[in-house]
Amino acid sequence: MAIAVEALVLNKESLTRYFPPEARYNVREVSPPEVDRRRIVRGHPLRCIDRHFGIQEGGIYDPDAVPLSPAIPGAIDIIAATFNGSSQERMASAVAVCEALGVRPADHSAYIENDKGKLIASEDGCAFRNALNANQLEGMKPLDQIQAVILKKRHAVHRAMLHRKPGRPLGMIINTEDDTTVLPNDGQFYVADLWFMLRVGMSQERALEALAQCADLLLPKDRRNILLAQN
Repeated sequence: MAIAVEALVLNKESLTRYFPPEARYNVREVSPPEVDRRRIVRGHPLRCIDRHFGIQEGGIYDPDAVPLSPAIPGAIDIIAATFNGSSQERMASAVAVCEALGVRPADHSAYIENDKGKLIASEDGCAFRNALNANQLEGMKPLDQIQAVILKKRHAVHRAMLHRKPGRPLGMIINTEDDTTVLPNDGQFYVADLWFMLRVGMSQERALEALAQCADLLLPKDRRNILLAQN
């Protein structure tokens, strides 16, 4: 299977096209050790960009509990949304791409909430996935949601169950280093592995537009830090 890869030529100045200062974005270039970057491990489940990966019961952050897999908005949903065809054909294509790249297909995460002493799964999703499913994102075709539930079960698509931690995010980290991911730093940052979005066939422009839509939906207006993690 041929996977399209597009060269990255990104810096603070070029990102301001997508994250403009007038929208209160603060773009900054960073590199390790300022960010915790780790090598991808084949077979780990794909992550969505959720900032709560690694949060354990009681709100304690364990960086070693974060799957060492790429993180992209909506996980397999955004991959399927880039293909043409029926919901069944697009889900099969998305699963095949994940497997070809050595990543376990995974759904958007859900939250474990405590309800009168019981642990229950919250299905509310994030604002980005909700917008995608409502067909509000230009150029992206969401799956039929009833069919999607059936298809994800058929393909044994993984879903992570996460604990929430109180507090507001500081921003988003955009990672461009191939075959790596960046950890969310104790729930402070959403993480997006831009290089993987390109690997699954998205153009650089479309991928950055999607991340800009994510940031607009998820980040408080007084905490719009965009960290570009390069070499």
